[in-house]
Amino acid sequence: MTPDFNSSGFYNDAENTVRPSGASSIELLPYQSKFSLVYKIRVQDRWLLLKRLKPEFRNHAAHLAAMEKEFDLGFKLDHPYIVKYLNKGVDTEGPYLIAEYVDGKPLRELLKVNQNELKDKKLAIKIFHQILDALEYLHKQQVFHLDLKPENILITNKGNNVKLIDFGMALSDSYLPVSSGTMKYCAPEQLNSPHLADARSDFYALALVFLEMYTGNTEKEGIRKLPMKFRPAVSKCLAPLQKDRYQSAEELRAAFLPKKKSYKWVYVLSLLLVIILFVVIKKYPVMFGDGSGNNNKELIIHHQADKNKHGDSLSYGILLTESKNKLDSIAIEQDGILNSPLSESDSILLVNLGKQLYSDFLVAVNSYDKNPGMRNRKLVLIELRDSIVENSLMRHNEILAKYKLGSVQYVKLSDVYRKHVDESEYKIDQLIFGK
Repeated sequence: MTPDFNSSGFYNDAENTVRPSGASSIELLPYQSKFSLVYKIRVQDRWLLLKRLKPEFRNHAAHLAAMEKEFDLGFKLDHPYIVKYLNKGVDTEGPYLIAEYVDGKPLRELLKVNQNELKDKKLAIKIFHQILDALEYLHKQQVFHLDLKPENILITNKGNNVKLIDFGMALSDSYLPVSSGTMKYCAPEQLNSPHLADARSDFYALALVFLEMYTGNTEKEGIRKLPMKFRPAVSKCLAPLQKDRYQSAEELRAAFLPKKKSYKWVYVLSLLLVIILFVVIKKYPVMFGDGSGNNNKELIIHHQADKNKHGDSLSYGILLTESKNKLDSIAIEQDGILNSPLSESDSILLVNLGKQLYSDFLVAVNSYDKNPGMRNRKLVLIELRDSIVENSLMRHNEILAKYKLGSVQYVKLSDVYRKHVDESEYKIDQLIFGK
C-alpha cells in the first residue's frame, strides 16, 4: 500500500506546517543523494531543507515507504547531533519532507578533499564521539540507524559538528526488519539476519567510518595503521559476531579512549596532611617544640601538668600526632613509588626491542624477496609484520615479568617500549601500504 503523506498524524504547530509553496527562494544543493533531490528553501526569515524523490522513484512503493519511515522516526527525535524533521506532505511534484537546513557538507566531501582521509586526526576523534553520542540517544529510543556512512553524516561549516541524516533504512519496534544499508558499511547480520540488527550493527558501521577517516579506506587490514590505542576498540567493533562486539555506547566510549591513570588522590592526601598539621600545631604548639631540641623536658612537664588538670584530654592531640606520622609515612611511600627511577638495563632492553622491530622486518622481507613464491606480496608482508610484532610482544612480556602488572614501573617501562614500537610500525606500514 502506498503511504499517505497527507495523513501525517502528528501535532501541527507553526513550525511543522511549513510547505514548499510558501518558499520565497529555492536552490538545488550541490550534494545530492542517489534517489532524492535536496533543496535549500527560504521561508520567511529562515532557511530550511526540502527533500523530494527523483521523478523516476515517485511511484516506487519501496522508496515511498522509506521516505515515510524517515519522517515518522526522525520527527520524534530531538538531539543536537541529529537533523530535526519538521513537516511532510504531497503537492503537484509528489511527496516531500521538510527539515532544518544545515550549513555544512557531507563527511564524504571532506574525505574527498583530503584524499579520502582526514588530515586533522583530532577532528576525526571529535566526529567519532559526536556520532557515538547521537547513536546512544537513538538506541535509548529503540531506534537503530543501520545506514551509517559518510554520505549520511553532515559536518557543519561553523564548528565542525555532526548532524546525522537519512532514517529511511532505520529500524524501530514499529517497523518490520528488512535487509538494508549500504553494502560497504553493513554489519553481516543486516544482510543475513535483518531481524537481529541492533545497536551493535551501528557500532560496526561507526568503526568503519572512523577507520576511513583515519586511513582513507575501510579495509580491515588498515587497522594496523591506526595508533595502537585505537586498534583494540576498532577491532572489537568489527567482530563478525554481535556477541563479540561492544554491547552499548557507554562501553564503547570507555574502551575507545581509556582514561589515563590518575594520581589525584596523592595530592588530596597531601592536602589533608597539611590541614591536620595546621590544626595540631595551632592547638598544641608545645608538642612540636622550637626545633632546638631543648623543649623535651618542658614538654614532659606541660604534659604531666595538663594530664593532672585535664585528665586524658591531651590524648586527642597525641592521636592527631600519630595520624600525622602515619600520613607522612604513606605520602613518602607513594611519592617514592611515583618518582622511583626505572631500571636502566630494562629500559635499554625495551628501547632496543622496539627499534629492532623495523630491522627484523627488513631482514624478513629481504629473505622473502629472494624466493617470493606465487602469493600476493602485500599480504605476505602483513603476515610477516604481524608475526614479528607478536614475537616482540612476547619478549616484552618476558622482560616485564619481574614487575607487578599495573605497577608504576611496569606502566612506565611499557610506555617506553610502545613509543619505539609505534615508530617502527609506522615505518613498516609506510613500506607495505605506501603511505
